[in-house]
Amino acid sequence: MPSQWRHDLNQTASTIPGAVHTSKFNNGRGDVLNLAMSAVATAAGSLTVPLGENGRRSFKLPGLLAANNIAHGRAHDAMSDVAATVDLCRLIRSGAPQAWQSFNRFAKKATTIDFVESGEPFVLTQYYSGEAYHTPVVCIGPDPMDPSKRLCLALNSRTRALLVAPASTVLEALSQKGSPVRRVKINAGPSLTALYDADDLEFDLSEAELESLAEEVKANTAACQSLVGLIKSQAKPWPAGTHVEQQLYEGFISPEDEALFQRFHDGGWPERLAVLGQLKDARLRTLGLRLIHSEAPHVLNPSQRMAAETHLSQRLQDEKGPMRLDRAIVETDALLTTHAGEDTSRLSEYRRYLLNQLAAAA
Repeated sequence: MPSQWRHDLNQTASTIPGAVHTSKFNNGRGDVLNLAMSAVATAAGSLTVPLGENGRRSFKLPGLLAANNIAHGRAHDAMSDVAATVDLCRLIRSGAPQAWQSFNRFAKKATTIDFVESGEPFVLTQYYSGEAYHTPVVCIGPDPMDPSKRLCLALNSRTRALLVAPASTVLEALSQKGSPVRRVKINAGPSLTALYDADDLEFDLSEAELESLAEEVKANTAACQSLVGLIKSQAKPWPAGTHVEQQLYEGFISPEDEALFQRFHDGGWPERLAVLGQLKDARLRTLGLRLIHSEAPHVLNPSQRMAAETHLSQRLQDEKGPMRLDRAIVETDALLTTHAGEDTSRLSEYRRYLLNQLAAAA
């Protein structure tokens, strides 16, 4: 979903007592933006979609809510946005039940994997600039660069030629717009439809021809492996993160470390420091040490405190960082000038903080 929608839903969940992880305890994860676009694509008239400044349909949340007469209290307020999004889901459930049913079905990762890897052809719907594009595909294997994705080959009148084409021809086709290989993200609620349920869609091959072609593709394991290999050869590995914020998705947290979370948050500051030494994940140790340094630096020994302050100083002066100290001071001064005559006490307080940090880093 758009970052605004996702942020608001996650922020609200984090404030609800007993809120649980979005992908555990049999929970699912879906993209309400895709749901809205799917509803429009499969049930004309189920939603009113306004036009943006560029003349194209705009699925931005505030405009979509207003166009469909859904009350929206305070925009960008987490609870208000979530309540309005729930009302939007109710409207879609009523007006586009097939889209709602599919949305719920493929919000479960295991269900999506079973469907995609069944060997049967299906229709993948992808959205670009608010428009839906439907492609009959069959899965040819996992994405070697991303375990959360599956590679699917488009089924059409050119597929057989592609299976026997030389590598150079295949690579050229893969690099062009409308690549014959599509990626399905199995943990993001993709828009998928069984071929026999897509009667209202027209393709250049009949349903029987698509099913026969899918069987040929699956039977030609050598061609499928070659396609996957060519894709892997062209992939550029994502560079390892330098900072812990860039490393958050580089691996799952072990159950052992998860079990220590509650002890960390329930204990006093000295106990939290002791728990840090038991964590196996370096990312967690870094974040925990950062929290202790910010909130209770007195429990750190001199070497730990010096290391934390040195790291902070280097980050604040990093040329490649999002905001260096000196630039932050310049921008703060500009804001103070722009808002002269208003209450700028918080800005002034922040400027003093920045100056203190700059002095400490010198």
